[in-house]
Amino acid sequence: MKKIIFSFILLAFVALVALTQTSCKKKKATQAQITIVDSRNQPVIGATVFVNSNNNNPPGIVNDTQVSDSKGKTYHTFKDEAILQVEVTKKSTTAATLTGYGILRLEENKTVELTIVVN
Repeated sequence: MKKIIFSFILLAFVALVALTQTSCKKKKATQAQITIVDSRNQPVIGATVFVNSNNNNPPGIVNDTQVSDSKGKTYHTFKDEAILQVEVTKKSTTAATLTGYGILRLEENKTVELTIVVN
């Protein structure tokens, strides 16, 4: 009789533990790869790329600034999906400052690519 009661209690405990466990997947970060090119489609090295949510409503203010690498690219990682604005500036020694703008729509579990032309 004690074995039956013990088995029943053990089975009930295992069932309770199984019911309280969640099998939700851990949310992956969203990523963006932004490529900066000039009007001749050549990569722009050293451009400042400012990704932000300044025109969005709180909560969730996002700001990230990076400088483009030798291929004209910047890489960004964000916590959640969002629609963000991208502002690019590159000071030029021979002409006026180059600027470019874009909109970035982040999607969960994806790397979103965006190319911005500066003039």
